[in-house]
Amino acid sequence: MKNRENLILTNRIYKKIFPLLTIIFLTLILLEVCSAVLLKFYEPKSGQVQTQFMFKKTSEDGRVVPTNNYVLPVLENANFKWDSKEFSVTVATNSKGLREDFEITNKDVRVAFFGDSFTMGHGVEAVERYSNVFARSFKTGYENKTVSFSYKNGFQPEHYEYFIRNNDDLKPEHVVIGLYLGNDLGSDLRETIYDPVTNHLELPYRRILDYGQMGSAPEIYKWPLDHLVNLSNFAKFLVKSVGKTHYRKYILKDGDAGPNMPNEISLELGIDDLRNNKGVKSILRINKIVNARGGILTVVIIPQNYFYGAANPHINSKLKNKVSEVRDGRNILVAFKEVCQIYKLSCFDASTILQHDNYFNEDAHWNPSGHRKVGLGIAKYLTEKK
Repeated sequence: MKNRENLILTNRIYKKIFPLLTIIFLTLILLEVCSAVLLKFYEPKSGQVQTQFMFKKTSEDGRVVPTNNYVLPVLENANFKWDSKEFSVTVATNSKGLREDFEITNKDVRVAFFGDSFTMGHGVEAVERYSNVFARSFKTGYENKTVSFSYKNGFQPEHYEYFIRNNDDLKPEHVVIGLYLGNDLGSDLRETIYDPVTNHLELPYRRILDYGQMGSAPEIYKWPLDHLVNLSNFAKFLVKSVGKTHYRKYILKDGDAGPNMPNEISLELGIDDLRNNKGVKSILRINKIVNARGGILTVVIIPQNYFYGAANPHINSKLKNKVSEVRDGRNILVAFKEVCQIYKLSCFDASTILQHDNYFNEDAHWNPSGHRKVGLGIAKYLTEKK
């Protein structure tokens, strides 16, 4: 009798649960299929990720492992077109993975440029980059002795320090660091693990994708997305979609802003004491290394586009309605210029010569006119300073 009652109860439970499980199962299949279709038509607004880009996948899972030769692995002898809504340029690298049309050894470099996407030349031809403009206008004999080490050098000061310390045969007369105030002292530092004592560097939150693009590593996402993002089309579509909104922090571990995100409010408003900033400390260590090797360090201060009233300001979403107040009050630019004075750093303030039309309309990077202004400005600055 008891077994009969248990069987009846089991049947009742089964009849209630089975339809629910069927609905859940069919919903998951539908989500997977729809997400797979949507991913086929998914187009990043920035135009930075395309069919092909310049990084080299060196491990099966795409993990980025810095070596003595590079922070980011770049394809050697690459040649491809880089297209977006605002530009179409050619990207070519030499046998060392540098975006230069000549070959050179470290010991022959007279001016070394380090920096992120601005220094790499985001959206402009190689000859239009500010490092190339500088080389053509500084002094005779510098054009094929001036080298931009981006992207091999990484994308923030600690990366440049790692690279410089690992290449002790690099002893240029001038080292120029392009410091983008938009994330070099903020989110770029948070995603980097660096020990200056041992010169050990890790980039656990980045990975290289199949066609040379750089993406976020699964480890940055909360459970279970960190496991599902490589297994589920729906999970992949979810992180791609939410990752471009201010809700991004809710899918990331520890609520972090994630790679390439605008500065925290306190940093943007110049409230944080930059003397304690890891990026600033790294620049000071680089300055000592460069001086010890007989060179001079100059930091190029690269301001965000919002300093010129850009329609698409690269700034924290909570400050977008207060751009004019931030620009006219105390901000990260003011705070970093104070650092330059305190530590007697040689700093070229590019904000004094730039205008709104020197940036792409939608993109936060300089167009060719911006690069030209800055390249000529640095050449004049170093000539007068010397």
